[in-house]
Amino acid sequence: MNYDEKLFKEKANRKARKIWLIFAILLSANYGSDFSHGLYSAGYYLTFLALCWIPFIAGEILLRVRGWDTTRYKFDLVASIHLVVAGISGDRYRRFALPEGCGGLWD
Repeated sequence: MNYDEKLFKEKANRKARKIWLIFAILLSANYGSDFSHGLYSAGYYLTFLALCWIPFIAGEILLRVRGWDTTRYKFDLVASIHLVVAGISGDRYRRFALPEGCGGLWD
């Protein structure tokens, strides 16, 4: 049985993309529901949507341009998850996760 590294990377990227898409849809629906009940402001919800979906779209473009077997996609995923977690977490995490001045939208 032969091992094809390019095929393995392609399958891993496709699975990671599917998981990220499901994660983004569920979080968007959850925060949308909370926003509609008045738990979050419009600015908070729009910022969350930007932090969630812009990296996903950038990763999609990366996969289309560089190919499905690119190793750069994992860095896009790590940055995306980091931004979303920093965006929805409290001040304690943001203080260490984001550069100075990036937390102003939530304050």
